[in-house]
Amino acid sequence: MGQRIKSCLKIFVFITFVMYFQTEPVAFAQNEQTSGFFSMQSQSPIQQLCMGIQHHPPWIVPKGQWAFQIHNNWGNMWLYKQDLYRIDGEYHENVFRVAHGVTRRLEVMAQIPVRNISGGIIDVLSERFHDTFGYTQAGRDKYPCNKFAIEIYFPEKDTTVTLGSSAAGWKIGNLILSTTYDLIKNRNSKFNAVITGNIKLPTVTTKQLYCSQKIDLGLTLGLGYSISPLHLYYNAGFLYYGEKEVMCFELRRWHLSSLIAFEYRRSGSNHSWIFQGLMESGVAKYYNEFDKPTFEIVAGYKHYYKSGWTFGVGILENAFYYDNSPDVAFHLELTRFL
Repeated sequence: MGQRIKSCLKIFVFITFVMYFQTEPVAFAQNEQTSGFFSMQSQSPIQQLCMGIQHHPPWIVPKGQWAFQIHNNWGNMWLYKQDLYRIDGEYHENVFRVAHGVTRRLEVMAQIPVRNISGGIIDVLSERFHDTFGYTQAGRDKYPCNKFAIEIYFPEKDTTVTLGSSAAGWKIGNLILSTTYDLIKNRNSKFNAVITGNIKLPTVTTKQLYCSQKIDLGLTLGLGYSISPLHLYYNAGFLYYGEKEVMCFELRRWHLSSLIAFEYRRSGSNHSWIFQGLMESGVAKYYNEFDKPTFEIVAGYKHYYKSGWTFGVGILENAFYYDNSPDVAFHLELTRFL
């Protein structure tokens, strides 16, 4: 009950803080008619052990300005295959980002995630939802609700990785540094394009549940085209992992990702509606579902405030392969330009 109260209070304070500001249209970055997609990595549990591809909107922070962003991803995880694996838990991942416009066409950014992992509070709600609509529980009802547990069996090694409640709690992730270059000189162009380079530094103090402890490198291309009030985005990128293995999973060293997004925002409006799809290649070599790609769909809304804040909320659902990413996840974000 205490965990439930804390989670509810956190959400209430977060939304109350945002709604305090007056609601008038405000310019977002270099294009007042667009805000871009939700910049969030795959929520697959194996992918989250590693650096995720950092898809960047197709513009940068203006020269001399700063941008601050806070993301919260809240997901419920139940992945189960009898005698092979069980991943059961809930997470709140808070990502803190700061970006600065160095020149008219160059931006630098730093970000670090802070993750809380627990048994969660919505297992019972999920089970009742499945019962109501006649969906299978997929093994959920065999285990206690709201308990964190990871059990993964590796047949080729005859090894089982087991993590219980002692592995839960707050974890600080690895620092990621990024440099983004604007490929389009004309800021008023309907077409926008950027290229972003990323480097992950092994800055965590514990390897548990943030297992990748070597330098990772990434490169992405971000494209955007506006036909007001519709704005289209396409991003593609790749990563190279310095680590060969995490938590007994042998990694594919090269990782690919693509994102396509649609944003609807009328001229002068402070409301933006977003629909996006994210595809990531499989991470774990030779291991069943975790060697398959993940497909995650996000639908959401952003609101703009006179003070310079932007508030966004989205809901994530997995698609095509249902055994390698969350049943459902929620996304909240705050952005502030100075």
